[in-house]
Amino acid sequence: MVNSLGISSGITSCLVFALFISTNPYGYYSDAGEMILWFIIPAVLYWVSYIWILSERSYIDEDPIKFAIRDRTSLKILLTVFVLFILAGSL
Repeated sequence: MVNSLGISSGITSCLVFALFISTNPYGYYSDAGEMILWFIIPAVLYWVSYIWILSERSYIDEDPIKFAIRDRTSLKILLTVFVLFILAGSL
């Protein structure tokens, strides 16, 4: 049951982020910046799926945040998301 709730929470967070991008409530991002923000959603969906698959296979025996800080794939996704945020804000 925890796996189902965790996966659905991760997907729902991406949905909420997509709604934020589509409304752009503060007008902070330009049209080009909004388009770049859309590329963050697949990266986060991949990361959520990746973490839950590893968890299901019992590869994560500790706090997921501690695991993510040491995991190369998680760090690459974090760097990608960070670069996309910076790029979207600068356009």
